[in-house]
Amino acid sequence: MGDLLTLRMEEKDKRALALSSTLSEMPISKVIMPYLNEGINTSLGGILLYHIDRSMTFDKRSFNNFTSILIEPTRTGAAQTPARGPEDVERTSPRVIWDFFDILSELKVIEKLNNTFEAVTLSMDTSFVTPAFLRALCFRLGEAYIRSGGNLERLDYQLSNELFFKMMLDEFYQFNATGTTRSLRSELYMHQTRIKDLSLEMVNCYSERSKTRKFQAIEVASDERKRGRPSIKKRRKKIEEVLVVEEV
Repeated sequence: MGDLLTLRMEEKDKRALALSSTLSEMPISKVIMPYLNEGINTSLGGILLYHIDRSMTFDKRSFNNFTSILIEPTRTGAAQTPARGPEDVERTSPRVIWDFFDILSELKVIEKLNNTFEAVTLSMDTSFVTPAFLRALCFRLGEAYIRSGGNLERLDYQLSNELFFKMMLDEFYQFNATGTTRSLRSELYMHQTRIKDLSLEMVNCYSERSKTRKFQAIEVASDERKRGRPSIKKRRKKIEEVLVVEEV
């Protein structure tokens, strides 16, 4: 028998689960397992996104705000029409998503792909990044991380990064490529290696961008010292002096 997991929930939720179990003639665990699996993958993917993002340290409050975006399509029933505007989505979601588009332009990935494809044309458009898209992206990222054998004891940053950029480039193609149905499928199939190589190039570019910034320690300027042994008060003051860190 597997380990038991205890969930704390409100009384009305427990009663609702009991009713679902009775009406479906299935154990509660079996009733909720499909939704638990979706939540596990989606929450893992969202957390991976936040740890891939090197623009800021992990912050629970920001992550909770992002989580509210992920559950919004279910809560509002707005699978196609997001309840939030593009500015709100950009402000609340991890910066790495928008860095993807910056790197896309910096490395001229669209031009390279257009030179590779024969019957498909790509153009720049970020409007597909909606709450529904972010939720699907997080689910797929979490699922792919587990399926790829990602470490479940600690974060495998390199794997997460590679999965994210490859996934985003695939999604960008799906939403922004124009051509016949046949050509869209065949071009994607024929040039998978090229697309993967470009996604790895984007990973390396992002890694260069997000290298640890160098810092220089500068000692606080002090008054000119007098000769002789300083007094006890001054010695104590010296011990309490600090270093100011200034970014280069």
